[in-house]
Amino acid sequence: DRVVDRLEAILGHVKGRAAVYVPSYEVLREVEARLRVQRPLFVEREGSKVQEALDHLRRSQDAVLLGVAGGKLSEGVDFTDEGGHGLLSTVIVVGLPYPKRSQLQEALAKLYEARFGELASEYAWEAPCVVALAQVAGRLIRGPEDKGAVVIMDYRAARPRFKARLPEDWREDLKARRSLARVVEDLGRLGLH
Repeated sequence: DRVVDRLEAILGHVKGRAAVYVPSYEVLREVEARLRVQRPLFVEREGSKVQEALDHLRRSQDAVLLGVAGGKLSEGVDFTDEGGHGLLSTVIVVGLPYPKRSQLQEALAKLYEARFGELASEYAWEAPCVVALAQVAGRLIRGPEDKGAVVIMDYRAARPRFKARLPEDWREDLKARRSLARVVEDLGRLGLH
């Protein structure tokens, strides 16, 4: 409920189209059931088509897309208008997109541990998380004139160890905020409020 309250507050204050990415379809269902926004909403389903999401975004200046990090709407998708400009002004990531714990992922971690020792956690968990984060953030800026904000709703993103794994320009621009009011204020300074 707290996550949804914060999402609603951010979505209520940003202008333009927004994409919200959650870590799994289970979380997506929970967020969707609670989320109340007065904006056109497209929710990724396991059978959703990329073109449906793109059409939804193109139809409305304040459209919202709710998808899964690592899903079909988060990687390799160009959310652009006919001129090639990015359609999104804000990407919100709910929780860091670490790989889901599964037998396969645990086996992979053990294989990495046997082969790479102390670097196993980096290869099995950290690197895939950073790649997934870069993928969802990449839906935002599609050309040199595009601007926008990525909001990561997870305090762990500001931890020095995690922050050190991010691209240099991200580290320079990353601002850690505990106050929702400060997040909204920062978005306002970017002209996204």
